[in-house]
Amino acid sequence: MDIWIWPALLALKPENAEFNPRQPEQHKHNEEKNRLLQDAENQLKAQFENLAHRIFEERGKQFAEHNKTSIESLVAPLREQLGEFNQRVESVYDNETKYRISLRAEIVSLRRDTQKMDQEAMNLPRTLKGDHKAQGNWGEMILEKVLEQSGLRKSTFKELGIKVKKKPPRSVGEALATGDDE
Repeated sequence: MDIWIWPALLALKPENAEFNPRQPEQHKHNEEKNRLLQDAENQLKAQFENLAHRIFEERGKQFAEHNKTSIESLVAPLREQLGEFNQRVESVYDNETKYRISLRAEIVSLRRDTQKMDQEAMNLPRTLKGDHKAQGNWGEMILEKVLEQSGLRKSTFKELGIKVKKKPPRSVGEALATGDDE
C-alpha cells in the first residue's frame, strides 16, 4: 500500500471501532428489513396471483356468457324452424295414417261387398233352376241391390220391372227401370 493511505486508515480506525460494536446490531436490523421485504414481496405476489386468478375467472365467465348468448342467438331460429318442421312432419304423418285407416276400411268394405256379390252370384244358378216366381223376385231384389250399390236410390225409380224372354236353349231376362223424370 501507498504511504499516503496510511494516515487516512489510521484516522478511520477509531471511527471504525465506534461502528464495530453496532455492526451486529446493524446486521440484525438489515436481516429484519430483508425478512420484512421478503414477506411483503410474498404477500404482493400472493395478492397479484389472487387478483390475476379473479380477473381470469371473471373474463372466463364473461367470455362463456357472451358465447352462450351468441350461440343462443344463432341456434334459436334453427330450433324454431326444427320445431315447425317437426310439427309439419307429424301433421303429414297423422294425415297419412288417417288416410291409410280410411283406405283400409274402404278395402275391407269392398272385399266384404265383393264376397257378398260372389255368394249371390253363386246362388243365382241354384235359384234359376227352381220356381219362376222366386226367380223373378230374386232377380228384382238383386237388381235393386246392384242399382243401390251403384249409387242410385230406390226413391228415384217410378217402376222397376223384369221381363223374361224364352229363347231356346235358355231364358234371357231384361230389366227395365223407369225414373221420375220420364
